Amino acid sequence: MAWPEIHVSEEHPARAGRVVLSSPVLIYGRGADENAFHDLATIIALNAHGGVLSLSAKVRRGQTILLLNEQASEECGCRVVYVGPDHADGSKKVVFEFVSAMS
Repeated sequence: MAWPEIHVSEEHPARAGRVVLSSPVLIYGRGADENAFHDLATIIALNAHGGVLSLSAKVRRGQTILLLNEQASEECGCRVVYVGPDHADGSKKVVFEFVSAMS
């Protein structure tokens, strides 16, 4: 599966172009201890500027991560903008923005 094609409407830029999905991606980054990590995450929603995913690895606001869509052999750099509280399964909601906006 390739990244979905997303178009931003000038009429409602905050809501337009949002895609709700459940798509697995690999996340690569460096933890607080500077050790490299990778984790399988699920993208919950995506738009031209970023998205929301469910992630088990510990990340922090402002951290740069790399999302890899293995099915499409595509990757993109992202910045973490919000990390939610832990869920019962140990995962958390993470909101990210693309380093370069998708068009």
